[in-house]
Parts: sequence; C-alpha cells; structure tokens
Amino acid sequence: MSQDRVAAITQDLINAVIDVVAKHNITHAEYRSAIDFLGEAIEKGEQSLLPDAFLESDIVAHNAKNERGTHSQVLGPFYLP
Repeated sequence: MSQDRVAAITQDLINAVIDVVAKHNITHAEYRSAIDFLGEAIEKGEQSLLPDAFLESDIVAHNAKNERGTHSQVLGPFYLP
C-alpha cells in the first residue's frame, strides 16, 4: 500500500472517530476509559486481536462483494466449536 493511501485512510479513520466523539458527546472520562482499555490490551499482547474482533468480518464481507464464489467466513481466533 502506498504511503499516500495509508495517510488518506488514517486521516479518514481519525475523522470518523472525531465524528463519533461529537455525535455521542463523549466525555473526557469516557475517552480515558477507552484509552485504558486499549492500553490493557497492549500490555497483554492482544493489540492485534482488537481489529480482528471488531473489523475483520466486516472487511471480509465488504471485499466479498467484488469476488465470485461462495462468501468467505471468518471464524478467527474467537471461534470455539
């Protein structure tokens, strides 16, 4: 991925978070709670699991619209048979 694309996507993500903060009138205490949650995940070495848990299935589903064949299924590290 080019640096320009990374910069554009990163800026859009930041803007989306800012929009959520405004939409939900997030307080500083609520913001700090979210930062603490992320910090705890990093301390436990689980930072790579957060995007998988919250975003991966949506990204796979979005990309499947452009592919032929059966839909992909993300079982991921959270699937327990």
